[in-house]
Amino acid sequence: MLIHQNPKLLLHICCAPDLTWPFVYLKDYFELYLYWYNPNIHPEIEHKKRYKEYIKFMGLQKGEYKTIDSVYNPKDFFDKVKWLEKEPEGGSRCSVCFDIRMQEAAFVADKHNIEYYTTTLLISPKKDIEKLKKTGEFIKTESKFLFFNFRKNDGYKKACKLTKDNKIRRQNYCGCSYSIEKSR
Repeated sequence: MLIHQNPKLLLHICCAPDLTWPFVYLKDYFELYLYWYNPNIHPEIEHKKRYKEYIKFMGLQKGEYKTIDSVYNPKDFFDKVKWLEKEPEGGSRCSVCFDIRMQEAAFVADKHNIEYYTTTLLISPKKDIEKLKKTGEFIKTESKFLFFNFRKNDGYKKACKLTKDNKIRRQNYCGCSYSIEKSR
């Protein structure tokens, strides 16, 4: 008897609110590996708050999934963007930030022999979905990038509802120290 197994997918998580709908959407079709990697989130206390909300949301979910841990090292982010500190929000600095996290996700997927990877960044209406798609397609690894337009069919509204229903804290800025000022 041949048993069909779902393909393995590493899902890079940027935050709990953006994880909600992609997780619900993907969980029945893939063997999910959740990967929290966000060296951009600043200050460290904010990183801890966001990570805690991710753990809270996953504790409320039914279904099979695995997690892959990462180390919080903001130096990974600052070393690559320090020369872009004057860039406006949504500019080149953000593209570098996407690159850092998506390249790491691809590397980790390869390391764990996971066929595919994607990111929850794709649900946020504040992120340039075409830039994210191009970044994923540009990265060349054994693992393949899967593009999902999680915004389709009111995906972002569904994420907002899931966030509210599960009492998940929604942050008011992207995460990096440069975006804090813009949020005030």
